[in-house]
Amino acid sequence: MDGRWAVAQTKGGREALAAEGVVRQGLEYYLPKIRPQMKGKKLGKEQCLFPGYLFVLIEKQWRFLESTDGIHSLIMIGSMPGFLTSDEIENIKAREDSEGYIKLAEATEDENRIKRGDKVRVLYGPLSGLDGICERTGPHERIKVLFNLMGRRTRVQLARHQVERQSSIGHNVR
Repeated sequence: MDGRWAVAQTKGGREALAAEGVVRQGLEYYLPKIRPQMKGKKLGKEQCLFPGYLFVLIEKQWRFLESTDGIHSLIMIGSMPGFLTSDEIENIKAREDSEGYIKLAEATEDENRIKRGDKVRVLYGPLSGLDGICERTGPHERIKVLFNLMGRRTRVQLARHQVERQSSIGHNVR
């Protein structure tokens, strides 16, 4: 199917409802999931890799998506949706294991672990290429990154594998 991948922001915890609505509209979606693990053991139920977001393959029209059950809005760049390339989606899909879950990279060396205050660069996704400061690391391979966007400090939660450590800058982030 030809088209471009838009990023839909879902209503709180309604990714499955949004996916059903997208299918009813006759469109394809992608909702990457993870299964939390610790030392190779599965912990709990599956979770969305990007909580609150769903990728939707759009051919032409897109405005009707904003009224789809479970979808809050589309991520926009100006008056148009911000699109991802098929390669970016395929890069995520390539990380799926045999059960369809995204395999997250395991930190093996302490010096590679991202810590509070480290400068990080976003590797892919809508913020690809941006540099920020790690404000906090969290459970399930997630980190909060502080960006300076258009003169404002903006916090964004990202999956650990979306960023790489640039350096430790040695100051506190507030």
